[in-house]
Amino acid sequence: MSFKLILLVLLSGFVHATWNFFAKKSKDKLTFFYIVKIIQTVIYLPLIIYILSRNPVLSKAIPYIIASGLIHTVYWYSLGEAYTYGDLSIVYPIARSAPAVIPIFSFLFLGERLTLWGIIGIILVSIGVYLLTFEHGQFKETLRKIFGFKEKGIIFSYITLITVVAFSLNDKKASSLVDPIAYVYLFEIVSLIGLTPVMFLRKKTTEIKKEFGHNFINLLLSGVMVILSYALIIYTMKYSLVSYVTSVRQVGIVFGVLFGVIFLKEDYGLRRIISSVLITLGIIIIGLFG
Repeated sequence: MSFKLILLVLLSGFVHATWNFFAKKSKDKLTFFYIVKIIQTVIYLPLIIYILSRNPVLSKAIPYIIASGLIHTVYWYSLGEAYTYGDLSIVYPIARSAPAVIPIFSFLFLGERLTLWGIIGIILVSIGVYLLTFEHGQFKETLRKIFGFKEKGIIFSYITLITVVAFSLNDKKASSLVDPIAYVYLFEIVSLIGLTPVMFLRKKTTEIKKEFGHNFINLLLSGVMVILSYALIIYTMKYSLVSYVTSVRQVGIVFGVLFGVIFLKEDYGLRRIISSVLITLGIIIIGLFG
Protein backbone atom coordinates (compact mmCIF):
# COMPACT_ATOMS: atom_id res chain seq x y z
CA MET A 1 0.00 0.00 0.00
CA SER A 2 1.19 3.51 -0.75
CA PHE A 3 1.93 6.03 1.99
CA LYS A 4 -1.09 8.10 0.91
CA LEU A 5 -3.47 5.14 1.22
CA ILE A 6 -2.00 4.19 4.61
CA LEU A 7 -2.64 7.72 5.90
CA LEU A 8 -6.22 7.66 4.64
CA VAL A 9 -6.92 4.33 6.36
CA LEU A 10 -5.29 5.56 9.58
CA LEU A 11 -7.54 8.63 9.47
CA SER A 12 -10.55 6.38 8.89
CA GLY A 13 -9.55 4.21 11.87
CA PHE A 14 -9.29 7.25 14.13
CA VAL A 15 -12.68 8.61 13.03
CA HIS A 16 -14.25 5.16 13.38
CA ALA A 17 -12.92 4.71 16.92
CA THR A 18 -14.17 8.20 17.85
CA TRP A 19 -17.79 7.65 16.86
CA ASN A 20 -17.71 4.17 18.43
CA PHE A 21 -16.60 5.84 21.65
CA PHE A 22 -19.55 8.25 21.41
CA ALA A 23 -21.90 5.33 20.78
CA LYS A 24 -20.70 3.41 23.82
CA LYS A 25 -21.40 6.45 26.01
CA SER A 26 -24.98 6.73 24.74
CA LYS A 27 -27.98 5.61 26.78
CA ASP A 28 -29.48 3.38 24.07
CA LYS A 29 -27.08 2.16 21.38
CA LEU A 30 -29.56 1.15 18.68
CA THR A 31 -31.47 4.41 19.10
CA PHE A 32 -28.17 6.28 18.89
CA PHE A 33 -27.28 4.59 15.58
CA TYR A 34 -30.75 5.21 14.18
CA ILE A 35 -30.67 8.93 14.95
CA VAL A 36 -27.17 9.17 13.47
CA LYS A 37 -28.53 7.77 10.21
CA ILE A 38 -31.26 10.38 10.09
CA ILE A 39 -28.81 13.19 10.84
CA GLN A 40 -26.28 12.10 8.23
CA THR A 41 -29.05 11.83 5.62
CA VAL A 42 -29.84 15.52 6.14
CA ILE A 43 -26.25 16.78 6.56
CA TYR A 44 -24.84 15.13 3.44
CA LEU A 45 -27.84 15.70 1.14
CA PRO A 46 -26.56 18.90 -0.58
CA LEU A 47 -23.17 17.28 -1.24
CA ILE A 48 -24.78 14.10 -2.58
CA ILE A 49 -27.00 16.09 -4.95
CA TYR A 50 -23.88 17.82 -6.29
CA ILE A 51 -21.92 14.55 -6.64
CA LEU A 52 -24.72 12.69 -8.39
CA SER A 53 -25.34 15.60 -10.77
CA ARG A 54 -21.77 15.19 -11.99
CA ASN A 55 -21.40 11.42 -11.62
CA PRO A 56 -24.73 9.55 -11.83
CA VAL A 57 -24.87 6.07 -10.32
CA LEU A 58 -24.36 3.30 -12.89
CA SER A 59 -27.14 0.73 -13.08
CA LYS A 60 -24.67 -2.10 -12.39
CA ALA A 61 -23.77 -0.45 -9.07
CA ILE A 62 -27.35 -0.55 -7.74
CA PRO A 63 -27.31 -4.25 -6.66
CA TYR A 64 -24.15 -3.59 -4.62
CA ILE A 65 -25.75 -0.55 -2.97
CA ILE A 66 -28.86 -2.52 -2.01
CA ALA A 67 -26.83 -5.52 -0.81
CA SER A 68 -24.54 -3.36 1.31
CA GLY A 69 -27.54 -1.52 2.76
CA LEU A 70 -29.25 -4.76 3.78
CA ILE A 71 -26.05 -6.21 5.27
CA HIS A 72 -25.42 -2.96 7.14
CA THR A 73 -28.96 -3.10 8.54
CA VAL A 74 -28.00 -6.34 10.28
CA TYR A 75 -24.60 -4.87 11.17
CA TRP A 76 -26.04 -1.81 12.93
CA TYR A 77 -28.63 -3.85 14.79
CA SER A 78 -26.14 -6.49 15.97
CA LEU A 79 -23.51 -3.88 16.89
CA GLY A 80 -26.05 -1.96 18.94
CA GLU A 81 -27.10 -5.11 20.77
CA ALA A 82 -23.47 -6.15 21.28
CA TYR A 83 -22.63 -2.81 22.89
CA THR A 84 -25.79 -3.01 25.00
CA TYR A 85 -25.08 -6.46 26.44
CA GLY A 86 -21.27 -6.73 26.20
CA ASP A 87 -18.14 -4.96 27.37
CA LEU A 88 -16.39 -2.68 24.89
CA SER A 89 -13.05 -4.40 25.57
CA ILE A 90 -14.45 -7.71 24.20
CA VAL A 91 -17.14 -6.57 21.76
CA TYR A 92 -14.94 -4.22 19.73
CA PRO A 93 -12.04 -6.64 19.08
CA ILE A 94 -14.36 -9.50 18.06
CA ALA A 95 -16.48 -7.28 15.84
CA ARG A 96 -13.35 -5.89 14.19
CA SER A 97 -11.40 -9.15 13.81
CA ALA A 98 -12.33 -9.46 10.13
CA PRO A 99 -8.65 -9.39 8.98
CA ALA A 100 -8.25 -12.93 10.28
CA VAL A 101 -11.09 -14.13 8.03
CA ILE A 102 -11.28 -11.83 5.01
CA PRO A 103 -8.06 -13.07 3.29
CA ILE A 104 -9.64 -16.52 2.87
CA PHE A 105 -12.83 -15.19 1.31
CA SER A 106 -11.07 -12.52 -0.75
CA PHE A 107 -8.93 -15.31 -2.24
CA LEU A 108 -11.97 -17.46 -3.01
CA PHE A 109 -14.31 -14.77 -4.33
CA LEU A 110 -12.06 -11.91 -5.47
CA GLY A 111 -8.94 -13.81 -6.51
CA GLU A 112 -6.69 -11.68 -4.30
CA ARG A 113 -3.12 -12.88 -3.81
CA LEU A 114 -1.19 -11.73 -0.75
CA THR A 115 2.58 -11.52 -0.35
CA LEU A 116 4.28 -13.49 2.42
CA TRP A 117 5.06 -10.26 4.26
CA GLY A 118 1.46 -9.14 3.80
CA ILE A 119 0.24 -12.36 5.41
CA ILE A 120 2.69 -11.90 8.30
CA GLY A 121 1.41 -8.34 8.80
CA ILE A 122 -2.21 -9.52 8.87
CA ILE A 123 -1.34 -12.28 11.37
CA LEU A 124 0.35 -9.76 13.68
CA VAL A 125 -2.66 -7.45 13.50
CA SER A 126 -5.05 -10.34 14.23
CA ILE A 127 -2.99 -11.55 17.21
CA GLY A 128 -2.93 -8.00 18.55
CA VAL A 129 -6.70 -7.71 18.19
CA TYR A 130 -7.45 -10.93 20.06
CA LEU A 131 -4.84 -10.28 22.73
CA LEU A 132 -6.98 -7.38 23.90
CA THR A 133 -9.75 -9.80 24.86
CA PHE A 134 -7.66 -11.73 27.36
CA GLU A 135 -7.90 -10.11 30.75
CA HIS A 136 -4.99 -10.65 33.14
CA GLY A 137 -5.38 -13.88 35.06
CA GLN A 138 -8.65 -14.73 33.29
CA PHE A 139 -7.40 -16.52 30.17
CA LYS A 140 -9.70 -19.55 30.50
CA GLU A 141 -12.67 -17.47 31.55
CA THR A 142 -12.23 -15.16 28.56
CA LEU A 143 -11.95 -18.14 26.20
CA ARG A 144 -15.20 -19.50 27.62
CA LYS A 145 -16.85 -16.14 27.00
CA ILE A 146 -15.57 -15.85 23.44
CA PHE A 147 -16.26 -19.41 22.30
CA GLY A 148 -19.10 -20.35 24.64
CA PHE A 149 -21.71 -18.34 22.74
CA LYS A 150 -23.75 -18.04 25.94
CA GLU A 151 -23.67 -14.27 26.45
CA LYS A 152 -25.78 -12.03 24.24
CA GLY A 153 -22.96 -9.54 23.83
CA ILE A 154 -20.62 -12.23 22.48
CA ILE A 155 -23.22 -13.69 20.08
CA PHE A 156 -24.06 -10.30 18.62
CA SER A 157 -20.34 -9.51 18.33
CA TYR A 158 -19.85 -12.54 16.07
CA ILE A 159 -22.92 -11.64 14.01
CA THR A 160 -21.35 -8.21 13.58
CA LEU A 161 -18.10 -9.85 12.47
CA ILE A 162 -19.92 -11.90 9.81
CA THR A 163 -21.59 -8.79 8.43
CA VAL A 164 -18.24 -6.94 8.32
CA VAL A 165 -16.73 -9.73 6.20
CA ALA A 166 -19.79 -9.78 3.92
CA PHE A 167 -20.02 -6.06 3.26
CA SER A 168 -16.23 -5.72 2.90
CA LEU A 169 -16.22 -8.16 -0.02
CA ASN A 170 -19.33 -6.54 -1.52
CA ASP A 171 -17.95 -3.02 -1.15
CA LYS A 172 -14.61 -3.93 -2.71
CA LYS A 173 -16.50 -4.88 -5.88
CA ALA A 174 -18.48 -1.62 -5.74
CA SER A 175 -15.48 0.64 -5.08
CA SER A 176 -14.63 0.98 -8.77
CA LEU A 177 -18.23 1.63 -9.86
CA VAL A 178 -19.45 4.62 -7.84
CA ASP A 179 -18.22 7.69 -5.93
CA PRO A 180 -17.25 6.62 -2.37
CA ILE A 181 -19.30 9.25 -0.51
CA ALA A 182 -22.37 8.73 -2.71
CA TYR A 183 -22.07 4.96 -2.32
CA VAL A 184 -21.93 5.06 1.48
CA TYR A 185 -24.74 7.63 1.63
CA LEU A 186 -27.05 5.57 -0.58
CA PHE A 187 -26.52 2.25 1.18
CA GLU A 188 -26.97 4.01 4.51
CA ILE A 189 -30.40 5.16 3.32
CA VAL A 190 -31.25 1.53 2.52
CA SER A 191 -30.04 0.61 6.00
CA LEU A 192 -32.10 3.41 7.55
CA ILE A 193 -35.23 2.09 5.83
CA GLY A 194 -34.41 -1.43 7.02
CA LEU A 195 -33.94 -0.35 10.63
CA THR A 196 -37.10 1.79 10.81
CA PRO A 197 -39.57 -1.10 11.40
CA VAL A 198 -37.24 -2.56 14.04
CA MET A 199 -37.00 0.79 15.81
CA PHE A 200 -40.71 1.45 15.98
CA LEU A 201 -41.56 -2.10 16.98
CA ARG A 202 -39.09 -2.09 19.86
CA LYS A 203 -38.68 1.56 20.84
CA LYS A 204 -40.95 4.43 21.74
CA THR A 205 -40.72 7.87 20.16
CA THR A 206 -40.09 9.24 23.65
CA GLU A 207 -36.86 7.20 23.80
CA ILE A 208 -35.69 8.71 20.52
CA LYS A 209 -36.41 12.21 21.81
CA LYS A 210 -34.64 11.44 25.08
CA GLU A 211 -31.51 10.13 23.31
CA PHE A 212 -31.51 13.10 20.95
CA GLY A 213 -31.70 15.57 23.82
CA HIS A 214 -29.10 13.77 25.92
CA ASN A 215 -26.48 13.24 23.20
CA PHE A 216 -27.11 15.96 20.61
CA ILE A 217 -23.47 16.99 20.05
CA ASN A 218 -22.18 13.42 19.89
CA LEU A 219 -25.00 12.48 17.52
CA LEU A 220 -24.23 15.44 15.27
CA LEU A 221 -20.51 14.64 15.15
CA SER A 222 -21.20 10.95 14.55
CA GLY A 223 -23.53 11.89 11.70
CA VAL A 224 -20.54 13.39 9.92
CA MET A 225 -18.03 10.77 11.03
CA VAL A 226 -19.82 7.56 10.02
CA ILE A 227 -20.02 8.37 6.31
CA LEU A 228 -16.61 10.07 6.24
CA SER A 229 -14.92 7.12 7.93
CA TYR A 230 -16.25 4.48 5.57
CA ALA A 231 -16.04 6.61 2.42
CA LEU A 232 -12.28 6.78 3.03
CA ILE A 233 -12.21 2.98 3.19
CA ILE A 234 -14.20 2.61 -0.05
CA TYR A 235 -11.76 4.95 -1.77
CA THR A 236 -8.71 2.97 -0.61
CA MET A 237 -10.35 -0.34 -1.56
CA LYS A 238 -10.39 0.86 -5.16
CA TYR A 239 -6.58 0.98 -5.21
CA SER A 240 -5.57 -1.76 -2.77
CA LEU A 241 -6.46 -5.31 -1.67
CA VAL A 242 -9.43 -5.52 0.69
CA SER A 243 -7.41 -7.81 3.00
CA TYR A 244 -4.80 -5.11 3.52
CA VAL A 245 -7.29 -2.25 3.90
CA THR A 246 -9.35 -4.02 6.57
CA SER A 247 -6.18 -4.99 8.44
CA VAL A 248 -4.66 -1.51 8.50
CA ARG A 249 -8.00 -0.10 9.64
CA GLN A 250 -7.65 -2.08 12.86
CA VAL A 251 -5.50 0.80 14.08
CA GLY A 252 -8.91 2.04 15.25
CA ILE A 253 -8.62 -0.51 18.05
CA VAL A 254 -5.44 1.15 19.27
CA PHE A 255 -7.20 4.51 19.19
CA GLY A 256 -10.13 2.95 21.05
CA VAL A 257 -7.82 1.69 23.79
CA LEU A 258 -6.21 5.13 24.07
CA PHE A 259 -9.65 6.75 24.39
CA GLY A 260 -10.46 4.34 27.20
CA VAL A 261 -7.23 5.20 29.01
CA ILE A 262 -7.46 8.96 28.51
CA PHE A 263 -11.17 9.61 28.96
CA LEU A 264 -12.40 6.65 31.01
CA LYS A 265 -9.26 6.35 33.14
CA GLU A 266 -8.82 2.69 32.24
CA ASP A 267 -5.52 0.96 33.03
CA TYR A 268 -3.36 0.63 29.91
CA GLY A 269 -1.38 -2.37 31.20
CA LEU A 270 1.31 -4.54 29.65
CA ARG A 271 -1.22 -6.60 27.67
CA ARG A 272 -2.61 -3.55 25.93
CA ILE A 273 0.88 -2.22 25.24
CA ILE A 274 1.91 -5.51 23.58
CA SER A 275 -1.35 -5.63 21.64
CA SER A 276 -0.94 -2.07 20.38
CA VAL A 277 2.68 -2.75 19.38
CA LEU A 278 1.67 -5.90 17.43
CA ILE A 279 -1.13 -4.10 15.58
CA THR A 280 1.14 -1.16 14.75
CA LEU A 281 3.97 -3.46 13.64
CA GLY A 282 1.58 -5.43 11.44
CA ILE A 283 0.35 -2.22 9.83
CA ILE A 284 3.92 -1.07 9.16
CA ILE A 285 4.80 -4.40 7.53
CA ILE A 286 1.67 -4.26 5.33
CA GLY A 287 2.47 -0.68 4.39
CA LEU A 288 6.10 -1.36 3.49
CA PHE A 289 6.03 -4.91 2.12
CA GLY A 290 2.38 -5.88 1.55
